[in-house]
Amino acid sequence: MAGATKGTWKKGRKPPVTRPKGSKNKRTLVKEAIGLDNWEGFEQFVRTDGATKLITEIKKLKGRNYVIAYQSLLEFIKPKLARQELTGGDGKPLLPQMDLKNLSKAELQTLIALKNKLVK
Repeated sequence: MAGATKGTWKKGRKPPVTRPKGSKNKRTLVKEAIGLDNWEGFEQFVRTDGATKLITEIKKLKGRNYVIAYQSLLEFIKPKLARQELTGGDGKPLLPQMDLKNLSKAELQTLIALKNKLVK
């Protein structure tokens, strides 16, 4: 193996065995010890101890960090609505596109007057 360093093995050879085949690693053993080794156990944790800890941690947050956490959790309670594009039965926009370049001066002034009434 080109550029091999101490601790690597040659091509075609298996790496050194550090634990018996089929034995569980430390992470799996810890998950099993606290009941998180399956979905049901994880769900139970999230609904009880995990929820309690989350609330405690969120109460510690201040300012911007609180708002970010609050908004990210809010989506799970009140999901965002998907944006919808309104079109007519033929698939064309409901309101026609206006080309203001072709308006006469009088039409443009009428349009500005209408806009000013709406903005008040």
